[in-house]
Amino acid sequence: MKYRWMLAGWLALCCWLPAAAQQPAARHRLSLSLGLNALARQDLIFSPFVHRNLSLSGAALGWERERNALGWLSLRYAGFAPQHRTPYSYWWNPGQQRYATGPHSFTFVELEGGWAHAWTRGSLTLRTGAAAGQLLQALYYANGPFSMFGYFAALGAGPWTGIEWRPARRCVLDASLHWPLLSWTARSPYLVNDDAFIENTLSHHPVRTVLAFLADGALEGPHQLQLLTASGRLRFRLSEAWDLGAGCRLQLIRHAQPLPLRSVQQHLHLEAGYRFGA
Repeated sequence: MKYRWMLAGWLALCCWLPAAAQQPAARHRLSLSLGLNALARQDLIFSPFVHRNLSLSGAALGWERERNALGWLSLRYAGFAPQHRTPYSYWWNPGQQRYATGPHSFTFVELEGGWAHAWTRGSLTLRTGAAAGQLLQALYYANGPFSMFGYFAALGAGPWTGIEWRPARRCVLDASLHWPLLSWTARSPYLVNDDAFIENTLSHHPVRTVLAFLADGALEGPHQLQLLTASGRLRFRLSEAWDLGAGCRLQLIRHAQPLPLRSVQQHLHLEAGYRFGA
């Protein structure tokens, strides 16, 4: 399959970044977060309207390895059911069966891994490094009697920076910022279901179809795709092993080809963490 070498290189980078932070006697942390997602998304390929939704279908699993350097890996899921107007009933033909509209269905999955070196002074720690991420969005638009499937994917790598403040022994406040400099971007075509789209779905196999969509993508820089992710957390240590906290996350997406895409996603969550190791 064309571009297979680029996909393989990205996967290798995701595996290498957390491994690069391995040091003797490091601490590990596993975390689970659940929370509220807010989405405002406009994709002119499918609709001129801004689709908005509040959803409780948001979860994330995380792993961190802490020492002088920080390595991490996270997997995120979010589901949305946006709609532009109140659902209504209609008839396809007068006097025939009655139908009803429903909300759209968006499914977002994101995998991210990274590594960062730390500089500590007093209660403040500054971290700088790199991160690689994969964002997959499956979009099902239910527009009355017609429905459309779309997708957006971005596999990118770029700088990552974060700051951590410990105002008390059991309290940690941290924030981070990540933006890819190079991304392999794949997106629904201008005609939505064109010949290439139909060819990519002929296998009727989810994994093969996703790989076929990705193969139709292109390598893009920050002047073509702007994808900014900012996050912050406040954590309290309950014991040597357990901590609880809350956080927020903001992700902005801007893409121009073949038609403009604008997306703002906000996530508020509660988080539980378990630490182990030396």
